[in-house]
Amino acid sequence: MRVKVSENIVLYWRHGQLICDNFVAHEQHALTEDAEFILRWFGSWKDVDSLYELALKGYSVPKLQSLTQQLLDAGILITEGSDAHRFEKRLAIWEEWRMSAKYFHFSNRTLSTTDFVPDDEDGQRLNDKAKVVQVPSLYKEYPNSKRVSLPSPGPAPAGERASREDGIVDLLLRRRTCRSYAPDKAVALDQLSTVLFYTCGAVGFARAAGVGKVLMKTSPSGGSRHPIEAYPCIMNVEGIEPGIYHYSVRSH
Repeated sequence: MRVKVSENIVLYWRHGQLICDNFVAHEQHALTEDAEFILRWFGSWKDVDSLYELALKGYSVPKLQSLTQQLLDAGILITEGSDAHRFEKRLAIWEEWRMSAKYFHFSNRTLSTTDFVPDDEDGQRLNDKAKVVQVPSLYKEYPNSKRVSLPSPGPAPAGERASREDGIVDLLLRRRTCRSYAPDKAVALDQLSTVLFYTCGAVGFARAAGVGKVLMKTSPSGGSRHPIEAYPCIMNVEGIEPGIYHYSVRSH
């Protein structure tokens, strides 16, 4: 059986302790000096029995075998042909974007095992945290810097109008972020259609030199490549079976 270090981990130092972050599994492990040595040994594919070669250097093979098994159980080491190995090959597509992009993407994902708590429990958790950790300030200020007074804000110029009759200032002032849901009331199909189109849909096209036809959405994107895809989790929408869907920008 051949093993090697997983390509889906990041190592860093914290308070003098070497930490291994398995960012795909969202698990962190503190490593001992012997564990670090094993990772160096299995930096490339080696048979697990190669640990016996270390006996000639005075290392305790049974101890190293035990540590190797712990690293395998933690997903830090992977075996050739395993599910973890196949998953690693699937993620090889990230190599052209470098480790930093892959690390950021997977370390910020929500897992299926993530435990979401009700609003009241989450509020109590924040209250408890505020008793031991200072709440961040509402404002960022530079008290010793020179200040320039600004005139009172007025209405937007007459030419800067929204797509409807309302002015852009009124539109901005009406904007709200709402997380109040009615689980017993279905979402209308036309509501879903409107939300998906104006947040993720193709609202227009243009042509750019050297690129050709580019896609226009209501959000900006480098090179108009728009890498963010929408996967609506449908639970209660009129006329649509519950399930996870992919929103097709091409055909709406």
